[in-house]
Amino acid sequence: MSSAQRRARYTLRMRRLLSLIALVLSFALVAAACGDDGDSSTDDTTTTTDAGDDPEPDGDGDGDSDSDSEGEDGDDEDSTTTAAPDVELLASAPGITEDTIRLGVAIADVSAFSNSGDQVARYRVVADAINAAGGVIGRQIELVVAEWDLLDSAGYDAACVQLTEDEELFAILTRTPANFGDMTCFTDFGDTITINGLDLDSQEADRSNGKLFSILSDTGAALLGGIELLADELTSAKIAITAADDRGGQARADELAELLGDLDIEVVAVTKSTVAYSADPTASLAEQDRFAEIWNSSGATHVIGIGNGVIGAAYAIDAQELEDDMVLITPNLNPRTLNSLNADLSGLRMIGVATPAPGSIAEAGLHGMPECIERVERELGETVIFFPEEEDLNALSSTFQACASFDFITAALEAIGPNPTVDDFLALTGSGFSFDMTSAGAASTGPDKYYLNDDPGTIYDWDGTAFTPRG
Repeated sequence: MSSAQRRARYTLRMRRLLSLIALVLSFALVAAACGDDGDSSTDDTTTTTDAGDDPEPDGDGDGDSDSDSEGEDGDDEDSTTTAAPDVELLASAPGITEDTIRLGVAIADVSAFSNSGDQVARYRVVADAINAAGGVIGRQIELVVAEWDLLDSAGYDAACVQLTEDEELFAILTRTPANFGDMTCFTDFGDTITINGLDLDSQEADRSNGKLFSILSDTGAALLGGIELLADELTSAKIAITAADDRGGQARADELAELLGDLDIEVVAVTKSTVAYSADPTASLAEQDRFAEIWNSSGATHVIGIGNGVIGAAYAIDAQELEDDMVLITPNLNPRTLNSLNADLSGLRMIGVATPAPGSIAEAGLHGMPECIERVERELGETVIFFPEEEDLNALSSTFQACASFDFITAALEAIGPNPTVDDFLALTGSGFSFDMTSAGAASTGPDKYYLNDDPGTIYDWDGTAFTPRG
């Protein structure tokens, strides 16, 4: 640590100490003035200051009601609560000063693969809206942006260094694919809270010391829940399970095999990849062909793909012309990624098991999606397409992920109170709390819980071109 950093940390500790002394003295004066009621007055202060910087006088969060009321509402029960004294805002954590909350935005340029538009602009739109409404815990959000080419691992490393070493940030909001780079660069080496808009690598999540989150649902957990919904349909089925070599999928394959056994559903084969396609495409495809032979010889009627294993399964069933013999059960409802290995999906029989697709949620006008999308469309002057074709602007995911990421960070900070620390944040998320999040019917944190979306798995049927919800 440099001498300048030591001086800065020393100054911060002294300011905290002086502020703490001032707060203790002020509480002592309040207690003395209130006589025997001092304890209850202190309790009211603690409760109220959690939202003390909300510009709305009432705490029901609906944005209308009592904020415009006159004296005739003065006899309401809530209005008799002892008002909390002003709380001094402190530089309480890295990236949190007396008047700002500095957040990183780490975005990969995916233009080589998809027309996703200006992803960073979406995060700026949401941050600007929060700031215009008064900010968070009395502070304005300030964004520090780092971008890199998805095909440039050195660029990713440079972005990580910029956001974790060159800048003082409270948290990083990112859209980093789970199988690209090392997310623990942010959370482990960089020691910074990180909120990903995409999937997570389970091993990286386990190494993150509780600092890594995804605003998505756990596809593996949704798959397990969906399989239970399919139990009656699979009573006489013979199941093959296949997993890729990443994302902890192989452990999930064992967990799924155990669940199927508990449901008295026969598992005839479990295949686990040993070769990553990105490392050796030829060997990887040969391995998938061999898996298809194993499934066929074992008499499998259904193949359940876990993680990227389902992409290999789609390829193998198509390549070995087994589409009439096997049904593919997939947690991936995106045809673009399902046919990443150039499988012809039109002839496959597939059942989707996943949380509702973002396009379906947006189309139904649920879970805050309309408000999020309308804000982005208005500010950026573009249309967010719910079900984009290959040539369309594919910006729905980055749009709702920006909104959801801010939903989480702001809800946590407001739950902690005016002067949060990193330890406060980790204690809150580790013990568990629920909050409203764009795109999710329910969202929460908890011990060793990395995925925030709590929506359960549902069943989708494939018609040769798209998945549609069953029933």
